[in-house]
Amino acid sequence: MLARRPALGLLRLAAPRWRRVRWLSSEVTEASQAMRAKVAAALEATSAEVNDVSGGCGSFYKIDVESPKFRGLTIVKQHRLVTDALKDEIAQAHGVTITTKAPTTTSERKE
Repeated sequence: MLARRPALGLLRLAAPRWRRVRWLSSEVTEASQAMRAKVAAALEATSAEVNDVSGGCGSFYKIDVESPKFRGLTIVKQHRLVTDALKDEIAQAHGVTITTKAPTTTSERKE
């Protein structure tokens, strides 16, 4: 008996390539600028970027934040700080992708 191949949709979900998704467009809208300012102020971010990757309709955002407040925290706690800062905005969006990191100092780079 021949093994049945799973449906194409199942293969796509199971494939680790989901991280390689390229968005069709990435826009800086008024809403994304307001979110960037809010998260940068709340977390004293050294770098913050918020892009509307849904084509301008505001349903999906990509958020990248670098803050010294993240130092020593797990990724889950870092993301929680971002979602707490943007709680109202995230509640209205369909989805978000969050990338966080703590800045490295020159002494950490030497070690």
